[in-house]
Amino acid sequence: MTELATRPLLGYPDTTISLHIEERDYRVRISDPVGITEWVPTTKYEAKEMYFHPFVYGYTFNNESTYEGEDGA
Repeated sequence: MTELATRPLLGYPDTTISLHIEERDYRVRISDPVGITEWVPTTKYEAKEMYFHPFVYGYTFNNESTYEGEDGA
């Protein structure tokens, strides 16, 4: 699968989002410190929207932090 574009996912440390294509098969992959989440859009338009959408269609960052200090509230 050919990677067309990659960018950091703003607001998520050490996380990137990438757009892949092979013929008419599109994939949007998010790589974070825990692993890879992959979506399979059905059209080129949907793949583009998923890649550029700031909220990345409900992606949830798995925060493995064990910080137990004050939260600043």
